[in-house]
Amino acid sequence: MGNDSAWDRMLASARHRQADRLEHNRTADAPSTSERVDTEHEKSTAETEAAFQILNKVANYLYDDDPRKAANNITKLKLLSPATRDFVETIPLGAFHTKLNEAGSTAKDLHEKTYPKNGLPEVRPGPDDEVEELNPPAPAGDLIWAVGPIIKFLSDDQRSEIVRDVLNISNVDAKADAMATLAGYIGDLDHKDQKSLIDEAIAFFGEEGQPNTFRREMAAEVIAKAFNYLDTDHHLLIDDLRSKRADLGKLLDSHIEKFEAISLAARATHIDDMARDDQLHLIDRAIGIFCEEGNLSTFRRSKAAEAIAKAHHCLDPEHHSKLDDIRHERPNLGRLLDSSIDKFKAKLLSAKSEHIDDLKPEDQKRLIDKAIAILRKKDQPYTAPH
Repeated sequence: MGNDSAWDRMLASARHRQADRLEHNRTADAPSTSERVDTEHEKSTAETEAAFQILNKVANYLYDDDPRKAANNITKLKLLSPATRDFVETIPLGAFHTKLNEAGSTAKDLHEKTYPKNGLPEVRPGPDDEVEELNPPAPAGDLIWAVGPIIKFLSDDQRSEIVRDVLNISNVDAKADAMATLAGYIGDLDHKDQKSLIDEAIAFFGEEGQPNTFRREMAAEVIAKAFNYLDTDHHLLIDDLRSKRADLGKLLDSHIEKFEAISLAARATHIDDMARDDQLHLIDRAIGIFCEEGNLSTFRRSKAAEAIAKAHHCLDPEHHSKLDDIRHERPNLGRLLDSSIDKFKAKLLSAKSEHIDDLKPEDQKRLIDKAIAILRKKDQPYTAPH
């Protein structure tokens, strides 16, 4: 249910390039043996090439979801010998290692400059709070949001320190807000820190009293974002709360459904970086949510429409047929979907128009024609496609 990060996309791209390298080496034409060469030299060359072929295959297993572990794996390989180091620098793994080291250095600097040395502030989030200080500290949730993208590059101790600092905030609303932000990066935390965060969220969520308190809402958001990381005990506790209080079950379900839709729309932004099976799974799920019964203008449905719009160029004939059926059977949904598609196309055109001077005249005209077509469509009554 989590969002795809820039790191995930970089890792997938690196793995793809390394796989291409392996396939190229596997299918490359064998060198001609018709020429007469020195036997010992030929044997030495063959052994060297065989060794590099093995290293090339080994390299494909050094990528890891944890960037620090991946960097250490590659460093160990390069330290085997000068020849190994030189070889690694010539394959995609070498470029990937360079980017890893650069990202790690940037993450270290950002953490040192932005993360407070003496714990997180006790500031409660919200525009209605009375602030007497001229330059009040930022809410803890804002600071977590700032360092969140680099958490995976930090050391185990630094990650655990962030979790401890969040859980040590005495202002319960400030703590709940920071927990909800940190939960967006729960996949980058160690298991014990994941469990600590989820334990605290369930405790907040199960408190007595009204269902719609700020910290209960934030706790529900944590559980929704961390749902794939809940263990058996967590599920038992949540099921028990559901059985005792139907209102809490309804609240949690709304957060889970909302986060799923948000995640789909976010992942669809990078659909071109996905394997085809993952693309199809995302599109199928988005269409399923979009077609749900109920009110037209739900947040969940609008996010599903956004995901379909972003993935529109990846739809197969079956998807198009299904969406055309929806347009005919439920014109209101058809209007919503086509509006989302047009909005996304307009955003792409707007981004391209910023560099219109760099385009060829024919491409400039094509871009302008598309923009005019979208504008004209807004003024026409909706008709389902035939």
